[in-house]
Amino acid sequence: MSEPQTLIIDGQSYDAESVDQQCREMLVAVQTGNQAVALASALIEVAKVGIDSTFSNAKKLLPEPLAVEGEVEDEEPTH
Repeated sequence: MSEPQTLIIDGQSYDAESVDQQCREMLVAVQTGNQAVALASALIEVAKVGIDSTFSNAKKLLPEPLAVEGEVEDEEPTH
C-alpha cells in the first residue's frame, strides 16, 4: 500500500486525492507561470549583462572626445 500523496501550499499540507481536478489544473498553471517568469527574469538579466559589456567595450573603442566649451557631464545613452 502506498503512502497518500500530499500537496504543500503556503506551508499547509493537503491530501492530493481530495483536491479536485479544476484546482489541480489551476495550481499547475500557477506553477508553470512562475517557472516562465523565473526563466524570463534570468534571460533579461543575461541580456542586461551582455548589453552592459558591449557598451563598456564600445566606449573603449571611441576616439578622444571633442573639446567643447561648456561640456556636459558624461551621459550614458539609454539602452
